[in-house]
Amino acid sequence: QRAAERVAKKRGWTTAAQIRNRNIPQVNRDCMEVLKAMPSWSWDEYKNALIRKGYTVHEREDKKGILRGYALMNGNTKYKASELGIGLETSCDMGETASSASYCH
Repeated sequence: QRAAERVAKKRGWTTAAQIRNRNIPQVNRDCMEVLKAMPSWSWDEYKNALIRKGYTVHEREDKKGILRGYALMNGNTKYKASELGIGLETSCDMGETASSASYCH
């Protein structure tokens, strides 16, 4: 990957990192749209809504099986929730409303 980045930079092409960074605002918007449309917080509803938007959701669980984070894949590009923005991590209580869940971290 680093070699490809170097070649792209040398030739003046758009790099994979530049494309990924350019797409992050749209991924953020998609996540926030889903959260705002939810009447109450549900991980399964959130995950399924993102899947319907074309993302693959990779859950990150701890040794006890508790969900601690997630990553979204869009094509070959991975976006970790912790890299996307405030409120898109999963440490919210399952009973919170969507409006308050968007501020959990």
